[in-house]
Amino acid sequence: PARPVRAVVFDFTPGGKDVTNGDAYACASLADFIGDLRATTNTVAFVHARATGHTVLPILACKELVMGRG
Repeated sequence: PARPVRAVVFDFTPGGKDVTNGDAYACASLADFIGDLRATTNTVAFVHARATGHTVLPILACKELVMGRG
């Protein structure tokens, strides 16, 4: 039988590089999607570099935030 997904980890700063996004609609849409996932799945934002702009919307939508030293 298929096992349900219990957690999804979103790496918002892939490669450890700073990231910013000026597209409010795209970030708000992703935040809404993550919000829908929260009902059944643990959502984790992994941030290990600087995240600015509208990128913070989906980060804050996650249940948990894991940050690297940077």
